[in-house]
Amino acid sequence: MPSLGTSLITALLPAILMLLHAVAELLFAKDALVTKITSFVGDPAIAMLIGVLFAAWVLIYSKKGDTEDLRSSMSASVKPIANVLLIIAGGGAFQHVLTDAKVGDAIMHLSQQFSLSPLILGWIISMLLSVSTGSATVGIVGASGLLAPLAGSADALNVPLLALSIGCGSLFFNYANHAGFWLVKESFGMSMGEATATISVIQSIVSVVGLVMVLLMNLAPPLM
Repeated sequence: MPSLGTSLITALLPAILMLLHAVAELLFAKDALVTKITSFVGDPAIAMLIGVLFAAWVLIYSKKGDTEDLRSSMSASVKPIANVLLIIAGGGAFQHVLTDAKVGDAIMHLSQQFSLSPLILGWIISMLLSVSTGSATVGIVGASGLLAPLAGSADALNVPLLALSIGCGSLFFNYANHAGFWLVKESFGMSMGEATATISVIQSIVSVVGLVMVLLMNLAPPLM
């Protein structure tokens, strides 16, 4: 059996590579050699590939292990997740169809007609974008871009709370057009009804409770 240190390094190597990339971006110029190298090895796909190759070398090849057992083990590990990968890919393709159809632009255009608190408006825009496009990232980026001028011009607006409200909105009703919905559904062997009753409902509750907490914190007097 491998030692504790070897096991930890093998499991954490991809995360360490990605962390090195983030640190290099903070410490060095964008065109520096170190940044370019860490950008390559810190890419999630490359980092995971390096992690697999490192694990195969450390745990099997360096110990003169049976390579046939390694091949069989790696082949067997792909079978349980094959359906999940295909479903997530389909969900991602559907997300791009909605995004390319400019659904997000239409929602942002309509939201400009609302006369609401910026905190509630940010939550609504992020929620609508996330639900319609199947991407929390699209919801956050779209709502942030739309409300950025307001955040810079309104002195009374609490910008951190606005960011929290936008993040909460992006969590609302994670459903079939979200890749994460299918990942959890297939991983736990749920039916559509069970997945909706758990994933979608729980995400919606978290989103609404988050908005309520943001509004309550906005009412509280500042500490300083």
